[in-house]
Amino acid sequence: MPSAANPSVTTLRGDRYMRGSKTHFVPPFSEEELAEARRIAQAHHAPHAKVIRAKLALLLAKNPAIHHTEAAKELGIHAQTVLKWRRRWCRYGFSLDDTPRPGRPPTFSPH
Repeated sequence: MPSAANPSVTTLRGDRYMRGSKTHFVPPFSEEELAEARRIAQAHHAPHAKVIRAKLALLLAKNPAIHHTEAAKELGIHAQTVLKWRRRWCRYGFSLDDTPRPGRPPTFSPH
């Protein structure tokens, strides 16, 4: 049970107790971004990672206060993945693409 001295240990969410406090990262989504997410989420030939990110964006747009562990469980992904994309979308805007990998770009010889 949560203690009065430390309310952040657990908070009541619906009828379940969940660890932690409410999220600080609530990304704003425009209608165009949500339309792109809907298109990718329903695509049969889109990369799996993009489909998961699109579904996450749609879930967060529908329920911005959802806890990251609950969103992760609903989508079958790790809670850290939910936090990563929430942070990224809040800081840098909406994108379903990976960030470029560090290091020298690959070079291919014509031979």
